[in-house]
Amino acid sequence: MPGLTYDQIKSSVFSFQKGRDATVQATDIDASINSAMNKIFREAELAAIQFEPPPLNTVVGQDFYDINASVFKILEMEITTSGIKGPLSFVSWRVYKQLKWGSQSNSIPLHWTVWENKIRLWPAPDAVYVLTMQTLKKVGGIDAIAEEFRDVVLDGALSFFDPKYIPVFEKGKQELYAYWEKERASNNQFQGDADVEAHHAATAQFNIV
Repeated sequence: MPGLTYDQIKSSVFSFQKGRDATVQATDIDASINSAMNKIFREAELAAIQFEPPPLNTVVGQDFYDINASVFKILEMEITTSGIKGPLSFVSWRVYKQLKWGSQSNSIPLHWTVWENKIRLWPAPDAVYVLTMQTLKKVGGIDAIAEEFRDVVLDGALSFFDPKYIPVFEKGKQELYAYWEKERASNNQFQGDADVEAHHAATAQFNIV
């Protein structure tokens, strides 16, 4: 059932569970849907759905930079100097402050940390350098799930009430993660229509509410 909205999923799950338990409340349905989405997103993060944001150019003397809006967590950072790429070392905010309080003129950055949703470098750069990073992709809310895979959320919400939906939910999650990974690998140009069709063929018998 591709293209489902949150309200449509909620209505379907409510109708399903109302026929089984007349005392079910709308808040119970919201809890089931949110539980399904939390499982999807939490496990996606653990599975390291990676995202490489565009390179970031430093500014002379500036030690803080905005984080790409799609980034959930920075895993590692590299800096390119004279055409050679090398790692920057992560330090805690406490260590960063100690370094910054010391006497240090602008130089090639050696360390990075994150504070108040900003990347912080030490030392501040003395020239324009290129920063590249590997990150986990930020995901959240129904809009983060492609319309072709909204039925995975539906199956997850149904599994909250009926264990028979657990296997198809687990299978659907893995197919969704593969979809996200293929999206990333092809620069967000998904080319796996056959995978989507196979997903719906495999789960059609379960989406009966």
